[in-house]
Amino acid sequence: MLLTKLWTPLFLACLASLALGRETLAYTTHFNSADPPIIALSPPPESDSEPDLIYAKVLNGVVPVYAHPIDATLGKEPVRWLENGYVWVSLPETSPIDIRGELWYQINDDEYVQADNLQIFSPSTFHGTASPRPNRFAWIVFDTWTSEKPGGGPGETKQWVKRYDIVNIMTERRYKDRVWYKIANGHWVEQGKVGIVKAKARPEGVGRTDKWIEVDLYEQTLAAYEGDRMVYATLISSGLPYWQTVEGLFRIWGKNKQGKMSG
Repeated sequence: MLLTKLWTPLFLACLASLALGRETLAYTTHFNSADPPIIALSPPPESDSEPDLIYAKVLNGVVPVYAHPIDATLGKEPVRWLENGYVWVSLPETSPIDIRGELWYQINDDEYVQADNLQIFSPSTFHGTASPRPNRFAWIVFDTWTSEKPGGGPGETKQWVKRYDIVNIMTERRYKDRVWYKIANGHWVEQGKVGIVKAKARPEGVGRTDKWIEVDLYEQTLAAYEGDRMVYATLISSGLPYWQTVEGLFRIWGKNKQGKMSG
């Protein structure tokens, strides 16, 4: 299975979490406003389910794919090539096979790639929260030190926050060309370190009992609603240019727990 152009672990975690009703709506927006403070949340637990596949990044330029490793030894032509770029593959087996002293991974039926061309990655066990707060909260998306004030130096507070910690957003302040968020008294983080979720009003066209999904492309977060009540929130990784997530209000016609990132 070939995966391209998206951040695989987070996207798969997001897809695995969206088990909503048939009449679900998706709403893509871009918001940035202040709200009253909320109580900080505990870090989310890790998922207790293991992914069915292992994933690997293609390391080297254009990589040949053979119907069987022995074909490379015999000088046969590859069945295809993995193109240069940000390319991922899925592996049904974690252990490579040894053919005449060379290690190979199977990536599909009758498709093998030499192990030196791949780097194995473990999918993220992150998942969102089914107990979101009604106002603004955020996930830390990069490990960081907090600062005593907007624009302050890292480590001033000696408070370290880790990726996927959930923090409350008390207020915000712009310093130069960046927005800083106060997550506790005397503790600020820069906007690029967090992914914020803010409760949104039900858009026009969505009924009081409809299930709908709001996607914030700027914050890279997603919130699921039943009418006016948020019932789930998570981080996402939306499409890159040429595969971008389209803004607007859409009725969802299908949901996949797992699938090819190439479409």
